[in-house]
Amino acid sequence: MITICSLLMLAAGGLEGVQGADKAAALPQAAKSALAKDNFTVVEGRERHFFSLYDRNAYEKVPSFITADVVLHVMHTRFDDELANHEVRRLLPALKDFASSQLARALSLFPASGAPYPPIESLALFHAIPLLLLDENVSLDPRIAAAARADVRTLKAATGELRSKACGLPLDASLLLPRGHYDRLDLRGYFQASTWYAQCVFRLDRDGLARAVNLVRLIDPKSAAALRQLEASRACIAGAADDPGVGDLEPLLAGFPPLPQPVLVTTIEGMLAKLSKTPRVASRRGPVFAVLGGARTFDAEVLGLSAAKTRTPSVLEVLAALGSPSALRFLGRPAAPPSLPRGGGLSQRWLDVLTVFVGAPPEGQPPYARTSAWEGRVLTAAAGSWAELKHDTLLYVKQPVVMREGGHEAELPAAKVGGYVDPRPDVYRAVLAMNDALRALDPDAGKRDDAPGDFLRFVIAVSELELSGKPFPREMDERLRTIGSELEELARTRGDATPRQALVADVLTIEFPDRPRSVLHVGVGDVDELWVVVPRAGKRVLMRGGVFSFYEFMKTSRMTDQDFIESLPGAARPVWAQPLKKSSPRKN
Repeated sequence: MITICSLLMLAAGGLEGVQGADKAAALPQAAKSALAKDNFTVVEGRERHFFSLYDRNAYEKVPSFITADVVLHVMHTRFDDELANHEVRRLLPALKDFASSQLARALSLFPASGAPYPPIESLALFHAIPLLLLDENVSLDPRIAAAARADVRTLKAATGELRSKACGLPLDASLLLPRGHYDRLDLRGYFQASTWYAQCVFRLDRDGLARAVNLVRLIDPKSAAALRQLEASRACIAGAADDPGVGDLEPLLAGFPPLPQPVLVTTIEGMLAKLSKTPRVASRRGPVFAVLGGARTFDAEVLGLSAAKTRTPSVLEVLAALGSPSALRFLGRPAAPPSLPRGGGLSQRWLDVLTVFVGAPPEGQPPYARTSAWEGRVLTAAAGSWAELKHDTLLYVKQPVVMREGGHEAELPAAKVGGYVDPRPDVYRAVLAMNDALRALDPDAGKRDDAPGDFLRFVIAVSELELSGKPFPREMDERLRTIGSELEELARTRGDATPRQALVADVLTIEFPDRPRSVLHVGVGDVDELWVVVPRAGKRVLMRGGVFSFYEFMKTSRMTDQDFIESLPGAARPVWAQPLKKSSPRKN
C-alpha cells in the first residue's frame, strides 16, 4: 500500500530526501515509482559480468549494493573452477587409466588366432569407445580399432537414441554433447567418456546381468583403484550413485569362475533374486547396472514428479519445495513440502544454501527487504543460482526423464559511503561452509590463498554490522567502493580467463512416442540492475547492484552456452522473473 509520504514523493519525482537520487535520473518513471513504494526496483541491464557493473559504480560514483546474487555467483565461479581443476588433475587421468587398463585386460583374453569369444569382444569394445572419446588419436589394437572407431563416429553424429553392440540398452547420443564448462575447456573427451560409462547401461534381467557380471569380473586391482577414485569424487560432488554398480555386484561374485569361463544361467537367476531385495531406483527402463551411475538429487526428483503430473515443469517447483513462499504463491497452492530424501555431496549443500536464502531472513532487515516485492526478487536470485548449480553439476547428477502420455573510526558521511551488503549473514555463512568443503577436493588447497573465503568473511562482517546498527570502519567503505576489481579477480578461472557469465543447463527431458523430445532449459543471461534505497549514516542512500537475469524454456535439442548466448537478444523470460525495461548500451 502506498503511503501519503510515498504519494508526495511520487508527485515530486519520487526520490526527494534520498542521498544520490540524481543518479537515477535516467531511470523510467515506473522504476522511480517502485523506489518510492518498495525502496527498490530492478531494471533490465546489459553488463556481461557482475564486476563490470560494480566497476561502473566506481566510475560514476554510485555506492555499490552487494547483492546476495553476487555472493552466490562467486560461489559458482569457484565451484566451477575447482571442479575443472580436479577433473583435469585427478579425474581425467583416473578415467583414462581405468579405460586403458580394462581394454588391455579384455584384449589379453582374446585367442592367439581366430575370432574372439563374443562376450570378450563386447567387453573390449565397451572400454575402447570411451578411450577413443578421451583421445581420438589413441593407438588401438587392430582387432578392435575399426569397430570402436565406427561406433564413435556414429555416436558423435547422432542426436537421438541409437544402439551399440557394447551397450545393453539404447543410448541417448544427445547426452554426449559437451555442455557446461566442458565445452570451453580441454575436457570434452572427459565429459563424453564419463557420459558413456554412465549411460551405456545394462538392464538387470537375465541377459543384462550376465553382461554386467562380465564387466565386474574383468576388473583388476589397478582398474579397481582408479574406479574407486572416480566414485569417491563423484559422490563428493553430487552424492552416491543410485544405480547398482560394481560395488553392488562384487559381494555376489565370490566363488565365480574367472573370465572367459561363462556363468551358469541358474547362477544368474540366483543373483537376480538377491538383487531384488536391494533398494534400487526404477527408471523408465527399469533397474539398470552402470559402471559410473548418476546421483539422484532432491531437486531433480521434484522436477520429475512435477512433470509426471502433467504440470508445466518450472524451477518454481524446486524453489517451492525448498520453502519459498513466493514460489508457492505463483504456483497457487499452500505449502506442502514433498517427502523426498535429501541428496548428498556438494550439490545438496548448494541446495541447502538456497533453502536458507528463500526462507525467513534474520531480524533487523532494512525497509526494502520487508516488502512482498522483495520476496519476488529473492525468488529470481535463487532461480539464477540454481541454474548455475545445474550447469556446474550436469555431468554428475541424474537428469529426470519423463514419459508422457573494534574501535571504529567515525563513519563516512552519507555522500561518501562506499556501499552496502544485502544483510543475509545466514546465507553467506552457509556459502562459506560450502567453500570450505569445496577446498577439501584439492589436497593442496591449504597452500593457496583462499580469496573467495576472504570475500565471504568480509560480507558476513559487513552484514552483521548492518543488522546491529553499528557504524562502518572507513576501510570497509573503501573496500566496498572498489569491490568491482575484487569481483573481477574472483571471476577469473582456469588459464586466468574470464568466461562470459551467461550460461544454460538442460535439467529435464520429456519423451513423446510420436514427436521429438522436449528438453527443459534454465539459464542466466546479462546482469540486471538493482536500484535500492538503504539506510546509511543516518540517511537514505540510493545504491546500485547487480542481480541475475533468469531464463526458462523448452527446446527439442540440447543447447550449449554459446547457443544460448547467441539466442539472448530475442529470448523471453518467465513472467515472474521479468525486470523493468531500460534501453542502455551494452558494455564489454
